[in-house]
Amino acid sequence: MLIDDFLSYVLVETPGCPIPMARMQVISAADEFCRQSRCWNEFQDFITLVDGVNEYDIDSPADAVAHVVLGAWVGSVALTPASIAELQLVLPAWRVATGNLPRYYNKMLDRSSIAVYPIPAGSLGAQLSLRVSYAPSASAKTIPDFLAERYREAIASGTKSRLMAMPGQPWSNPSLVSYYRDIFVSGMAIAQAELLHEQSPGLVTVRPRAFGF
Repeated sequence: MLIDDFLSYVLVETPGCPIPMARMQVISAADEFCRQSRCWNEFQDFITLVDGVNEYDIDSPADAVAHVVLGAWVGSVALTPASIAELQLVLPAWRVATGNLPRYYNKMLDRSSIAVYPIPAGSLGAQLSLRVSYAPSASAKTIPDFLAERYREAIASGTKSRLMAMPGQPWSNPSLVSYYRDIFVSGMAIAQAELLHEQSPGLVTVRPRAFGF
């Protein structure tokens, strides 16, 4: 769905708001929604491990940036997410340690890549599988249709709350900021629950743990 398709849901209640401003706030609201709920996630194509190489690029769909690696596997073995401090404890020689297959991973903050440890050596073409959470890029012109179909009201409400909170503007409306913010936050909570259940019915018993890399 085009970002501009959201504008008709927003501008009717924010008269006088310039379209570029409204468009920017739609992207910001969608970005927050995706980062907090992690509802936009995909399994990537398999990556073949290369001996001596421990850093691999993370692919991103058009108009998206990689946010969090939700899971990493080599074959059927799940790798453990680890910060640099944690790696120092569990694998003191993590900078140079090698092994047939990695056991830990760390998503790099400054670029779209993932690093695995120990460094593969004798991996025999083993394949790395990643599940990655995405958010819209700052210049996005589209978002996935499922976001528009399932969470249109929440994202539009988040956009309106941002715009209405701006002081001294023709479209300012402080009395409705909390109202629309609550709809937005509620939508994120629903999306988080759906991710936890993998779109299947069930009872929430465990709170998702953020990796925080």
